[in-house]
Amino acid sequence: MLLLDKYVTNNVSLQSIRNIYLMSIPKKSKSYYAITKAAKDLFWKYGIKKVSVEEIVKEAGVSKMTFYRLFENKIVVAKAMLQDMLDVNVQNYYAIMEKDIPYPEKVKEMLLLKHEAATEISNEFMSDAYM
Repeated sequence: MLLLDKYVTNNVSLQSIRNIYLMSIPKKSKSYYAITKAAKDLFWKYGIKKVSVEEIVKEAGVSKMTFYRLFENKIVVAKAMLQDMLDVNVQNYYAIMEKDIPYPEKVKEMLLLKHEAATEISNEFMSDAYM
C-alpha cells in the first residue's frame, strides 16, 4: 500500500487535501496577473537582468504605481511568477492523483508534467536566477 493510499483511507480524501491547498493560495487581481504574465514573457525572452520595471508595466498595460503597489521590485515579481507556476503544477498533480487510472499511468502523467514544467523555463531566466 502506498503512503498516499494509506493517508486517503484514514478518512482524509485527496480532494480534501487539494481543497486545503487551494484555500491557501491568495486571490489575485487582474493587474497582478497582467504583471506576472508580462514579466514571464519578458524574463523568458531576455532574462531578469535585461528587463526593466518600465518594460514590464508597458507590456502589462498598467502604471508604475500599480506595479509598486503589488510588488517591491522585479525580483519579487520573478518569485511570485515562480510560485504561481508551482501552484499550477501542484493543482495538476492533484488532478492526476484523483484520476481513476492505474498507478503506473499516474506516474507516467506526473513525469510528463514535470518534463513540461522544466522545459517551460528558459535558459536566459535560469542563468539570471542562479547568478
